[in-house]
Amino acid sequence: MADKKNILVAVDFSAVSAAALKTAVELAGKTGARVKALHILAMEDGDLPKNADPVYLEDLHMQQVQGAKIQLEEFVEKHVRRASDVEAEILSGEPQLEILRAAQAPGVEMIVMGTHGRTGLRELLVGSVAENVLRRAPIPVVMVRG
Repeated sequence: MADKKNILVAVDFSAVSAAALKTAVELAGKTGARVKALHILAMEDGDLPKNADPVYLEDLHMQQVQGAKIQLEEFVEKHVRRASDVEAEILSGEPQLEILRAAQAPGVEMIVMGTHGRTGLRELLVGSVAENVLRRAPIPVVMVRG
């Protein structure tokens, strides 16, 4: 028996990612796939207290993960008619790398993500998670423009 297929949708809580989530749910409805909403906690070194106890840092990280999980579940409930059709997952790390890793999981057939459509100097300096995922993904990527 074949495993059920999955559509991975990257969520950053923006209006563009809400549109991407809705698109992923529509595609899943047409294909019978499941939707996995993925939010990445991007931890920067400057976000962490210097010389902090490792146990404290682990507790802080777990609190951030739990808070993000609640926020993601609320986001899904707000934007999807049947939120039970969407699995919510939180990962930590560099967003583009974590999305690409998640895309390699068995059964993941597609990535859906929003793009803000930024151009110019800002885009040149900071890069685009969406563009990097699009260029490097091992599976099809659907971009939803905001």
